[in-house]
Formats: sequence, structure tokens, C-alpha cells
Amino acid sequence: MAVETYLEQGVNDFQAQSGQAIVMDPETGAILAMANYPTFDPNSYSDAYELSEIELTEAQMEYVYNEGTEEEPIYYLYTHIDPDEKIRIFQDTDNPNRWYSYTNLQGPAVYKNNTIQSIYEPGSVFKSLAMAAAINAGEVEPDTEFNCTGPIEVDEYTIDNSTHTAYGWESMTDVLVHSDNIGMAYVAELLGNSLFYSYIQAFGFGKRTDIQLDGEETGYIEYYEDWAKSELVTHAFGQGISATPIQMITAMAALANDGVLMQPYLIEKIEYADGSITEYEPEIIRQVVTGDTAEKLTAMLTAVIERGEGIQAKLEDYYVAGKTGTSQTYKYGEPLEGAGTTIGSFVGYAPLNDPQFIVLVKYDYPKTSIWGGSTAAKTFASIADFIFDYYNIPPDKN
Repeated sequence: MAVETYLEQGVNDFQAQSGQAIVMDPETGAILAMANYPTFDPNSYSDAYELSEIELTEAQMEYVYNEGTEEEPIYYLYTHIDPDEKIRIFQDTDNPNRWYSYTNLQGPAVYKNNTIQSIYEPGSVFKSLAMAAAINAGEVEPDTEFNCTGPIEVDEYTIDNSTHTAYGWESMTDVLVHSDNIGMAYVAELLGNSLFYSYIQAFGFGKRTDIQLDGEETGYIEYYEDWAKSELVTHAFGQGISATPIQMITAMAALANDGVLMQPYLIEKIEYADGSITEYEPEIIRQVVTGDTAEKLTAMLTAVIERGEGIQAKLEDYYVAGKTGTSQTYKYGEPLEGAGTTIGSFVGYAPLNDPQFIVLVKYDYPKTSIWGGSTAAKTFASIADFIFDYYNIPPDKN
């Protein structure tokens, strides 16, 4: 309930279209919480169809379109933040000046479990995994230096940092602290197509996690032989790859679990009427990176929180490791810009010496900020604070 409460508050505070949150035990793969908002009450299933009257301005009426027939109209209000963003609305048959929308704005779409059924580009959270691959492969170390001199040209594209900053000489730790796209392009080129692809697969992308729920999406990663050079470098900062939230938290949990990828699961045991019991034990999928690599990434991701892009997730009494993500969305191959066009996310875990939980928070199209560090990271901090208190974990900051 606490996770649902914090997620609902975040969707409302950040004016997001929707949000998802997952809490996992990284050592076992057990799902401790899984939340979507807007959501529905299974005891009042039909409430998702509830309508509320809305006021439409003259300007808004210009963007109301009937996509049905004259006999059976199907009306939508286009918001024009994204040319395809629209809200289903209904006209009063007795009074055509009165209009209604679903109270939850999504109607029966809330029945969808977006933690396993929605795919998105993970954005900069993925830098953690690309960096882990490079360290594990012996291509870089946390203190390896790179000179970020500004935008680079790759194929017909310009690769730049989101802040348009040239950071100069920086360590690989600082590449993550600054969330440096140019630095990650360098890392990707060191890895090369084949090796990078093998790590992406090893972390579980491109296939279902096989969690005990129906309808899970696979996400998508193109075969490495088909990558252009620009795709190699953009994959290193989570673009051109699609994943589900459950895939993302499962992969990141490997960094919190000495490099071991675990099978995510919801059910510990089933007791049948005849007294028989089926129990589910934690299942190791594979060792993706070494424990030493995972330890190095944890230290690097702690720096991200303490002095980098993830500072909104920083807690007063506890160290946490984590990474922000901001994913652009596209229309006709062109990136959309401005508030309400991005997907903001954050994944973090703690305590550092023995991680007992990892949390993913994702907001779809927040309007108060385009950045995951200003939205999802804040909700992570609230959830993490609650978990530290709930588990009675002693503070580890002096």
C-alpha cells in the first residue's frame, strides 16, 4: 500500500500520464511490491468505466474529432503535446454541450499491468549496465579517464550531452555522475557490437523474464550485425532498445547481487485444498558480471547519488546506489521536446554492504519536468525511506 500511495502522489505531483513502481529483493528475485497508477479496485471492476463531466474550452473543441461514424460516434480530444496523444471523451446524447471523460482518464486501459506489459527505451539507467559490461570485459576501470571535448559526429547524427556540456577530462565514474552520453559512446566503441550485444542478452533483454504473470512483453534489441555505428553508441545510453520495467529492475538487481541475475517471482508457495503444497525457491539464471565488477559499479552508482544527476534520491542517513533515466519519445522518427514528452525513471538499491531491496520508479510523460532525476528519483527517496524504517535498517552515514 505504501508504494501505491507514493506512486499515486508522484503521478499527481508531477502531472504524469501514468506511473509504475517495483520493489524487489535482489538476492532472491522476490517481488516485494508491484504498483501501477492509475489503477483499479478488483472488487469494483466496473469503476474503471466511470465517467466525470469535463469543461471544454472553445480552443479545445477545435481538437475534438469523431473517429467513429455519425450513427456511432467515437470522440477523442487531442492534446497536441504529442500529435497522437488523445483522451477518449463522450458527448451527452440529450445535451450535446455536455462532455464527459473517464474519471481515471484511461478507462479500461488501467487493467493493463504496465510493469510487465509496457515497453519503453530505458534511457540513461542503461548506462549502468553498459559500464558494467566494459569494466567486466577489462576495457575500462572506474578511474579510466576520457576527454569529453563536446559533441561528436557518428554516421549522420550528432551525439551530445543533455546539458550540452563538454566535461573535459573525467573518470568513468564521472561519466556516470554526469550522465555523459559522449563518454558512454566511447565506452560502447571499446566494447564493439558483438561483445556489447552478448552482455545485453546476458542481462536478460530481448526475452521475457518469465515472471509468474500472463501477458509479459519481450522488449526488443536488434541483432548486432545489423547495428549502424550510431546504434552501437546510442544503445550505451539506453536508446534504440526497448524493455519492460520488470526487465530493467531484474538486470539492475544483478549489480546489487554480486553480478548474479535472479529469476523474478511473486509466489513463494501454493497450498491446495487437499493439503499439498507447491513451493517456489529462488532461482539463479546466470552470473552476468563478476562480484568485483558489481562492487565497482555500486561504488560508482553511489557517487551518482551523492554528487551527480541522482542527487534527488540522496538520503540523509543512508547511502544508496542508483541511476536516473530520461527517455525521449519520437514521432515520425523525430524526437519530441518539452514537458509531457519524456519518460522519467530511476532505479536504486541499498544498503550498500548487503542490498536488501532494489526499487524502480517510472513516470510516463510528466509535465512538471522532463527529467527522471527530478521526478522518479524523488519518489524513490520516499519509498526507500519507508523501507529502511519498515525493515529497521540502521543508518550507515556518519
